[in-house]
Amino acid sequence: MADGIRRNATKAVTALTAHPGAPMRAMIFEDAPKPVEGKVFVRGNPNTKGADALRQFLSVLNTLAPAPFPKDKSERLELARAIASKDNPLTSRVIVNRVWNWHFGSALVGTPSDFGLRGDKPTNQPLLDYLAAWFPENGWSFKKLHKLMMLTAAHQSAGFAMRPLELEPFRDSVLAVSGRLKSQLYGKPDKVETTLRRTLYAFVDRRTPHSLYRSFDFPSASFSAPLRSRTVLAPRPPLYPLEQPAPDRKREGPRGDPPKDCCGRAWPDPGAIQACAAARPHRKRNPMGAGLRRVSESMTSRAV
Repeated sequence: MADGIRRNATKAVTALTAHPGAPMRAMIFEDAPKPVEGKVFVRGNPNTKGADALRQFLSVLNTLAPAPFPKDKSERLELARAIASKDNPLTSRVIVNRVWNWHFGSALVGTPSDFGLRGDKPTNQPLLDYLAAWFPENGWSFKKLHKLMMLTAAHQSAGFAMRPLELEPFRDSVLAVSGRLKSQLYGKPDKVETTLRRTLYAFVDRRTPHSLYRSFDFPSASFSAPLRSRTVLAPRPPLYPLEQPAPDRKREGPRGDPPKDCCGRAWPDPGAIQACAAARPHRKRNPMGAGLRRVSESMTSRAV
């Protein structure tokens, strides 16, 4: 009886939250009236409890013995301050290493989530030290950090190695150049196969992800993924958009005109194709061939 009532209540709540007019909501934490003092689980067994696990910051990341957090309130604020402290040598290293990987395609430390003894050693220790010290001194500003890296000679070099786009920028670029990318911000997530918004707002089902995610080696949403894997089946992702049905939308403009790209040009436009070709000078095959034209034309009737 109780299980049936619980299932019906769950269905009612799910239907209510899925309604277009339902307000946005987020999962939150609420502090307990009295903080709980934990125990060390011997060999990871919760049934074998050892010494008290004091509510304090990790002593291995502090030169001095850390003071325990106040017992009369939650330690989350104190933990956040300790993580973002300038005296913490690890936080800035992890951040600058990941940002470097996003810009250059390879991280200074090949194991972004493991800076311990089993992790990779930095390929350029002085550079990592400099960036880790520079970042907090400049107010932890990601904007300044991006600018610093993008203005380096290495990033602006003509020999800078090109790399394939990940799913999100690839899909957003296709929608943007065809003039169909919606700039709507915030709101609830939409299905990736029907929405024209940025992929950031696409719904990701942890149990059964859409085939689009699997085709581009999208990491599992159930685990932490420090790096994106690169598939060896290179021809598959470019062909995927051609095999998908178009979302519920009109092909022409409001007056029956052909669709236009973000620059106001009718699509497909030779200028857009040339721009696409200029962005890929490393390819030996002529990108202006019939194959590229067919791909560009198909974008008017199919969506990513």
